[in-house]
Formats: sequence, C-alpha cells, structure tokens
Amino acid sequence: MKLTNRFLRGRSSLIAGALAAVVLAAGGAMASIPGGDGVIHACVNGTNGGVRLVDPANGCRQSEESTSWNQTGQAGSQGQPGPRGPEGPAGPGGPPGADGVSGWEIVSRQTSAGDAGVSGVSCPAGKNVLSGGVWHDGAVGGSGAEIVISASAPNEGGTGWGVSYANTSGEEKQLVVYAVCAFV
Repeated sequence: MKLTNRFLRGRSSLIAGALAAVVLAAGGAMASIPGGDGVIHACVNGTNGGVRLVDPANGCRQSEESTSWNQTGQAGSQGQPGPRGPEGPAGPGGPPGADGVSGWEIVSRQTSAGDAGVSGVSCPAGKNVLSGGVWHDGAVGGSGAEIVISASAPNEGGTGWGVSYANTSGEEKQLVVYAVCAFV
C-alpha cells in the first residue's frame, strides 16, 4: 500500500499543477485586448522599459506603470494629390446617331405677278422643305408698297413653299419663290 500512496502523492502534485496551468491559460485567453472600446492597455516596466499587454481588470505590477492607447487613432490631414495616372483605354463606341440632313439645295420658281395670286415651288421628290421665302421687284414698305405678301409658308405636306400676294402697282412685276430642301 505504501507504494500506491507514494505513487498517487507524486501524481497528485503533477495533476494539480497541470490543472492550475489550464485555469491560468483559460483566464488569459478570456482577456480582451484591445477592450470592447478599442483601447489597448499595457504595463511598462520601470527598470528595463519592457512593455506587456494586459487586461485592465488585472492591472500592473508594482514595478510597472500603466499606459493605454486607441486601436484606431484620429484621422490625419488630407494628403497631397498623387501624380496623374496613365491614360486609360478608349471606351466603347456609342450608339449610332439619328440620321441628319443631307442633299441640301435651294430650289426657286420665278413668276410674273399680276393683280393677286398664289405662287409656290416644290422640293425634288423625297426631300422636305426646311425654309423658304419670296423676292419681288416691286417697291416695299408703307403705303407705297407695290407687292403685298399676305402669306409665306411651307405647304401642308412640308414638301414645298407657297406665297400669297397682291400686286398694287398696276404693272406686271416679277416674283421669285424659293425653298431650302433636303433629305431629312
């Protein structure tokens, strides 16, 4: 029996020491560094300047002084802009644009203007009128006007220009109606 007690006595000390080591290790593993508030706590040895991180609940030894700092510091000031980067590759082409105006031309028709009437000019087939107007060789303006234009506008289909006029001169005058036409 003596042999068994001695055997157990030696083992008991070993088991107790191992158990104490496990408890200490578990307690150290539960320490929160940095703390939940992002602060790191440490102790600085006054003799050799050594620093060790600690859980604030455990505190520092007599030969140590407590210190702490934030895990994330304050934001610094804006830095200088960096150098311009290299030219990037060309982007993809855009979608095709709408068809534009093509085949632009001015067409005209000269008419002898009697007392009153309507004259006009048509655009070539497939073209639309963009604008138009009229020219005449009679006096213009005020009560002495010899040709009075009462209308100058595109026709209803948009394929020509028309003019309504009155000749008050008592003489035959020349009237030219023109239209600016194009494929639109």
